[in-house]
Amino acid sequence: MQVTRHISLWLISLLWLSAAAQEKTDSLPGAADAGMLEEQIMLYQEELVPLAVSSNIQLRLTANGPVSDYNIRMLNERIRQNESVLSSFLFRWNTFKQVNQQEMAADETLMDLVTQVEQQLQAVSDSIRLRQQQCQSVTEFMSADRMLNSQDSIYKHYYQAALKLSMTKKTAPRLEQLKAREQILFQRLTEAHAKAKVATQLLPALEQRMAELDEKYSSLQVLSGKIQATEYKPLIQRLKDYLIGLACVAILLMFINMIVSKLQAARQARQAVKKYEEMMNQQGMGDYPTI
Repeated sequence: MQVTRHISLWLISLLWLSAAAQEKTDSLPGAADAGMLEEQIMLYQEELVPLAVSSNIQLRLTANGPVSDYNIRMLNERIRQNESVLSSFLFRWNTFKQVNQQEMAADETLMDLVTQVEQQLQAVSDSIRLRQQQCQSVTEFMSADRMLNSQDSIYKHYYQAALKLSMTKKTAPRLEQLKAREQILFQRLTEAHAKAKVATQLLPALEQRMAELDEKYSSLQVLSGKIQATEYKPLIQRLKDYLIGLACVAILLMFINMIVSKLQAARQARQAVKKYEEMMNQQGMGDYPTI
């Protein structure tokens, strides 16, 4: 009898716990009706609007105007804030979808609203990613601009030093060391120039400034070639090269002088024929027989 009483009490306890569990389940978001879910989804949509506006901030560039480091830092900070807000939104949104996936899947209207939110999310994410790329590109362009435009005095020093070190056999090892340093430096300049070109493709407003960087890079490339071409040569070889150079110049001058002389002679001959024809016309002998 006592055992039966204990069993009855145990069953009653189980029924009470089951009822309490059911009550808690009914209060979860997943048990919400379609109208409540639609309202919640629309609230998520409204929450995305200011984030979409903030993430669409434009990076304003002019053809010749400088881009301040301060503006880039502020834009990067805005992007980081937008990323943080987007991350928080995604966590809450994904949790909401997971809890209510059965109810939303059973309602076509709710699924349409979910699709709209997902499209808004993709647009915001793409916009943030594009701004990140633009900031990175303009930062790399500015770095390349500063690097390339600060090399004139360095390369002038390298070239003068290379010429001096190439004069004697004793300094030839130091010349090779200098050429190696210059080669490493020029490789860095080449990489910076390439990154600036990529940045120009993403930011067409930089094209005019890129043309100026191209000219600067080309001039440094010419100097680099001259530095790498320097080498120690004995005095006799230097004199021989000098004399050969003079001979080449002399031959070139003779050739040019010959061409100029022939052109002058041809012009004088044409002038003489013209004067002769004018004289014949004046004497009324313009129509003279020809064979």
